[in-house]
Amino acid sequence: PSDIPKRQNLEMKLSLIDEDTSKEEYSYKSPDIHEEEAKQLFVYSSISKLRLSTCAIGEMSGLRGRSKRHFQHMSSRPKKTPPFSRFPNLVSLNLSHNEIFRVKSAFAGLSSLPMLSSIDLSYNRLSRLDDVFMFIGNVTELILTGNEITSTRGLDRLFSLEHLSLSENKIHNLSDIVGVAKLPFLMKLDLKDNPLMMDDTDLCRIKVFNLFREVRCKNMPKNATYRDMQSL
Repeated sequence: PSDIPKRQNLEMKLSLIDEDTSKEEYSYKSPDIHEEEAKQLFVYSSISKLRLSTCAIGEMSGLRGRSKRHFQHMSSRPKKTPPFSRFPNLVSLNLSHNEIFRVKSAFAGLSSLPMLSSIDLSYNRLSRLDDVFMFIGNVTELILTGNEITSTRGLDRLFSLEHLSLSENKIHNLSDIVGVAKLPFLMKLDLKDNPLMMDDTDLCRIKVFNLFREVRCKNMPKNATYRDMQSL
């Protein structure tokens, strides 16, 4: 596409996100370029799928944009926005096999992407997801395999979720997943290789199914029919 530099490959590395930083900063200095026009110079509107897997992306990779402190000696320059907000038509994002451990870094800028429906954050270092719903409320698929998650707190407010993978995490108790049982559209939940599933896999699966049925029955409207209950 014409708005992607030719030297870049769609299987890009993190360099694409902060590509030509010097040029971008220069554009803000130029009095001939309006601030809003300058911001649009590096928007990749043609990209719908972005893979940044195994790029050693960590907390220092600039996912959250630059702090105001970076610009305190340059009052005419605005705060740099989170890089993922430059992909307004992004549908799928793969950040697997990196070193991300904070929610604010993993999901920075994603709240401004209304078309984003699938996120793969497998094999990072995430342990808590309390505020995740503030960033990705419309996502239908979330892959969190191979992290350090102990509870689904925060995930229970992602009401659009249809597929959630929590395999290879550190979930020990059935009570730790009660919240996601309330999600109305969740149809696929992967919990394998968690401590919860280690003893008797078949028995644990039955307990999970019963939990979902019980929770969803409690949340059914008063005028629900027997057929509605059978569909659970």
